[in-house]
Amino acid sequence: MDLLSKSRAFSIAVNNRIVHEALLLCGKGEEGANNDGPTVREMLFDVNIFDAQSWCAAAVWHCIKNGFFAVVKEFYPKYWFFPQSDLDRLLRGLATIRSAGAKDMMHRMAALGWVRPYTEGFMAGDILFLDREGKPWFGHVAILTEGVIAEKAHDHPLFANTIEANLGMYPSLVEHNARDLANEPVLGVGRVFGFFE
Repeated sequence: MDLLSKSRAFSIAVNNRIVHEALLLCGKGEEGANNDGPTVREMLFDVNIFDAQSWCAAAVWHCIKNGFFAVVKEFYPKYWFFPQSDLDRLLRGLATIRSAGAKDMMHRMAALGWVRPYTEGFMAGDILFLDREGKPWFGHVAILTEGVIAEKAHDHPLFANTIEANLGMYPSLVEHNARDLANEPVLGVGRVFGFFE
C-alpha cells in the first residue's frame, strides 16, 4: 500500500470516528436556558468559551477532536508510516481549526486546503458549512453522514443527511437532519486533514 492509500485510509478512519462521536451526542444539548446546560458547556469549554453562546461549531470541534484521538489511540500501529514530524503536523493542523465560530472554522480549514465545493463530492464525517441569515460573520456547521446523488445532479449529491447541533429553538439538541443542498446556502465541505482523491 502506497503512502497516498495509507493517508486515505487514515482520513476515512478519522471521518468514521467523527460520525461515531456525533452519534454519541444525539439527543443531548441545551438544558435550563438557551445555549446552556452541562453538555453545551463541556463543548464550549473545548474551544475556550466560558459563557453561553451559539454552540454548533463547538459540537463539531468536540467530535473532530475526540474522533482523531480515538483513531490515534486505537489504530496508530496501523499508521506507523506517519513519522513523528507528520503526526506533529497533523496535530498543529488540528489545533489550527479549533473554533467556536462556523465560518471561522471554515476559513481556518480552507487555509489548510481542507475545504472544497460540495459538488466535488463528500463522504460521511466531512463537515458541511452553511451561510446563515446572510450575515458575513454568522454561519452554521454540521457533520455529514451520507449524500444522495440525483440523476439530474451531474453526479454530485443534491441531498445530504447530517448530524447538527443548535438547530432550532430552545431546547436545541444534537440531532439528525436532512438537507436539500441545491436549495441551501452551502459554503463548502471540509475534511479533516484534507482530500486524498
